[in-house]
Amino acid sequence: IWAGGVEIRTVPGAPPYPGKAKGFSIQKKGLLVWQGQKQKHTSTYIDHKGWKSKISTAGDAAMQRLTQHKWNKSIWPILLEEADNFSRNSGMLEDAGRNNLLSQISLQLENENLHEYYSAHLCMIGTSAIILPRELD
Repeated sequence: IWAGGVEIRTVPGAPPYPGKAKGFSIQKKGLLVWQGQKQKHTSTYIDHKGWKSKISTAGDAAMQRLTQHKWNKSIWPILLEEADNFSRNSGMLEDAGRNNLLSQISLQLENENLHEYYSAHLCMIGTSAIILPRELD
């Protein structure tokens, strides 16, 4: 979003080679939120065989569902849903730090009556989340 668009990589790696990607432009911004305390580093998950398997399985399933749709602005609500599915299905949401961060953000959005317009989703880098608009229009 910060670069002005939403991209899906259909072939791993950096585009144009070896990776392949599709994208569409939007003019919306997201808000990144992270915890400053030392939490589990992303490599703790990626380098662990069991976690790596869960993350890969959840990611493959999400990609399979996402690539069945046209990659344009109409995919946005599905993309947000798949981000949440990935967090649950990969087990990343089971991490207390990540779960707590997401709960705190969601509660704050509710308290400010913003939950109808914005939603929070885990990022897979450290203990972080992004707040995004629910709709692009």
